[in-house]
Amino acid sequence: MTKLIPLTLLCALLMGSVLNAQSPIGTFSITTGIGLVPTYTGKTAQTDVPALSIQAGYRISQSFSLQGYIGYSAFSSSPKTYSDGIESKVSNKTTTVGVKAQLHKDFTDKLEMYGGIMLGYASFNTTETNVNTGEKVIRDLDSPSPYDPNAPNGEILYSGFVGSKFWFKPKASVFGELGYGISIFNVGFSFRL
Repeated sequence: MTKLIPLTLLCALLMGSVLNAQSPIGTFSITTGIGLVPTYTGKTAQTDVPALSIQAGYRISQSFSLQGYIGYSAFSSSPKTYSDGIESKVSNKTTTVGVKAQLHKDFTDKLEMYGGIMLGYASFNTTETNVNTGEKVIRDLDSPSPYDPNAPNGEILYSGFVGSKFWFKPKASVFGELGYGISIFNVGFSFRL
C-alpha cells in the first residue's frame, strides 16, 4: 500500500504535465500578419496596400490545426508612356482565400515551430489607368499592352510554408512565416481565444 502512494503521485504528475502540454487542443486562434517580402516584385513596383492577412484556426490535436486564410495586397507600376502616346500605370489588387493544414512542434512552452500546406484561390484585379485623366485604359485585343489582358482573373493556389511562434503570454504570440501566398515572408501576432 505504501508503494502505491509514490506511484500514484508519479502518475498524477505525469498526467498533469500531459494535460498541461495539450492545453491548446480545442482552442481557436486568430492570426494577423503583414508581408515583408511581396509576392510580386519588380524595379518599378510600388506598394499601394502592403500584403495583409488574417487567419482563423482550430487546434484539432497537439500537433495539428486547420486555418481559414484571407490575404490582400495592392501594387502598381510607375507611370510609363507607351507607343500610342498614353502615359499609364498598371495596378494589381490580389485577394487570396484558402485553407491551411499545419503540423506543430513545441520546443518549449514558449517556442513553437510549424509547417504545412495551403490550398486556396487567388483572385487578380489588374487595371491600366491613364495617369493624366485617371480613366481606365481599354486597348484593342491586338494592340500592345503592358500586361496580358487575356490572362485569367484567378487561379487555384497551393503552397507550402514553415514558421515559428514565440508565446510571450499564454494566449498571445509573435510569429514569422516563410512560404508562397500573399507575401513570401510574413510577420505578425497570434491570439488564442
